[in-house]
Amino acid sequence: MEPSVPHRPHAQPRVVLRHPVGGDRTEVAALLNQSREHLIPWWSTTPRHDDEGFDPDTTFDRMLSTARLDSSMRFLICLKPTGAVTGAISVSNIARGPFESCTLGYWLGAPYTGQGLVTEAMALVLKFVFRELRLHRCEANIMPRNEASTKLVQKFGFRHEGVGLRYIRINYVWEDHARWAMTTEDYEALASAGKMLFSDLPGRAIQF
Repeated sequence: MEPSVPHRPHAQPRVVLRHPVGGDRTEVAALLNQSREHLIPWWSTTPRHDDEGFDPDTTFDRMLSTARLDSSMRFLICLKPTGAVTGAISVSNIARGPFESCTLGYWLGAPYTGQGLVTEAMALVLKFVFRELRLHRCEANIMPRNEASTKLVQKFGFRHEGVGLRYIRINYVWEDHARWAMTTEDYEALASAGKMLFSDLPGRAIQF
C-alpha cells in the first residue's frame, strides 16, 4: 500500500510530544478513566498482575518509571497551545548494537479520536526515531482486527512482515499480532519523495 499521509510542506503540528512528569498524574489518570471502555479491548495485561485490572495510577507509575531509559522512552501527546494531554506514545524495546531497532505503541483518549492527532504524533516519533535516535528499524505489532491502527501504519508506509501467533497478552487473552515495520532507508526514501509528514520540520521532533 502506498503511503497516504499528506506531506503538507512546512506544516506545523497541532501536538507536541514530551516526557511525563509527576505533576501529570491527575490529568492522565482522569483521561484513562474517561476512556476506559474505549481502551480496554486493546490494553495489554501482564501475567501475574491480573489483580491490577485497568488501573490508571499503576499505568502512570509504569509510564513515569520507563519514560527516560536507554531501552524505552514514553511521551505524552499534548495539544498546542493549551498543553492538554490527549494520549501517549512510546518507543520501547530499544536495542542497540547489531539491531538498532525499536517498537512503537500508543493510546489516545476517547474524546480525541478521529481528529488526526495520532497521525501527527506518529510523524513526530518517526522523525525522532530515525533522525535523532538514529535507529535502523522501527516496528509496530497490531492485532489484525484493530483496523484503525493497521490503517495508521499503512499510511506511513510500514510493510507487513507476518503474524506472530498468541504474541501479546491483550485484555487477558494471548492475541495474534501482525508485525509492521520500516527502516531508515524506507523513511529517508519517503522523505526525499515528499511523502513523509513533518520530515522537513526544523529542530527537534520531541520537546525535552
